[in-house]
Amino acid sequence: MSKLIGLSIGCFWKWNESLNRNELVSIAKEFDINATELNLFRFPETVNLKLSKENIAWLKSLDYVSIHSPNFYEYNTEKEIKHYLDLVDKIYKQVNASNIVFHPLKMPKPKYLEDYDFNYCIENLHDKFKNSVELKKYNNDYNAPICLDVCHSYVAGKGTTIDLINGFKNNIGEVHISGALYGKHHVPLCKASKSFLNEIKAIKKVNAPFIIESEFLEKNKKIVKEELNFVKEFLN
Repeated sequence: MSKLIGLSIGCFWKWNESLNRNELVSIAKEFDINATELNLFRFPETVNLKLSKENIAWLKSLDYVSIHSPNFYEYNTEKEIKHYLDLVDKIYKQVNASNIVFHPLKMPKPKYLEDYDFNYCIENLHDKFKNSVELKKYNNDYNAPICLDVCHSYVAGKGTTIDLINGFKNNIGEVHISGALYGKHHVPLCKASKSFLNEIKAIKKVNAPFIIESEFLEKNKKIVKEELNFVKEFLN
């Protein structure tokens, strides 16, 4: 069975800085992928998303679509939390999404999520909730799968990637894949060092969709295609 490999629309944030992320969906659509992630990292991007009929149809045709949730904060009121969750849920249903990715401490409390039937997972970070012990402790109240971000796990320290894989085994809902190089995060994997690739090679056995989160700072489709081909070869 072929792996689900896609591009986050966040890869192209420098190509078009419109708050309507529909423009980034149009860019992602040009590449040979069977999955994508709608990156709605901030509330304005969630509010201003107006997907075209063509892009909705394309998203529905994919094998896997996830949504990177906007960050929620302690100062958000209950009314605001429900409002933005309603918006995310509407988008989730509109595109037949399969998952929503949250960051720890920047997600609603379980009592708010209980009102929705969408699937969601919790992403490991590089500085907090970075290993299986920390993430399991945080996840006790949610009991959700994790989104394994290999850039974050590599930066967190040697052995962290395999620790998370062993710690969560079949409870990994999605994998974010990109590299780290010279202190920079989310660089293309094709530019990563051999030590980086060796550190994350265990993800090849993970049975979950893989979403590329590499940042393409220049409008260069050739580099994107190179990254896609590299990731596909690396995972297979």
